[in-house]
Amino acid sequence: MKKNKKHIINKFKEREAWSIIIFIFSIIIFLSIIGYNFESPVHISSLESNEKANHLLGRFGVIISDFLVTRTIGIFSIVLPIIMSMLAYAVFSRKEILKYIKKSIFLLLIAIAL
Repeated sequence: MKKNKKHIINKFKEREAWSIIIFIFSIIIFLSIIGYNFESPVHISSLESNEKANHLLGRFGVIISDFLVTRTIGIFSIVLPIIMSMLAYAVFSRKEILKYIKKSIFLLLIAIAL
């Protein structure tokens, strides 16, 4: 009986840890998109080893923002961290995740359409 109880506690901690990791990634992606410079964008190909990246998150921020803003759905890629944080909240608080997935798909379709 003790093993069963221990397994349930470990399962909860694992689920909680994954939701926190997803939430941290959503914050990092959000900051990289917010830090994108529209006036003089720095692309991945123009980064050299000795060039300093003028970005909030440095080279990593340039890579993420260049990929999301210029190569995918543009500035509307801001919905990706919003979707990730919604799903992390649903997993962390043990809500009905199917409802949040439906909302996420709706949000993503609106961003693609815009």
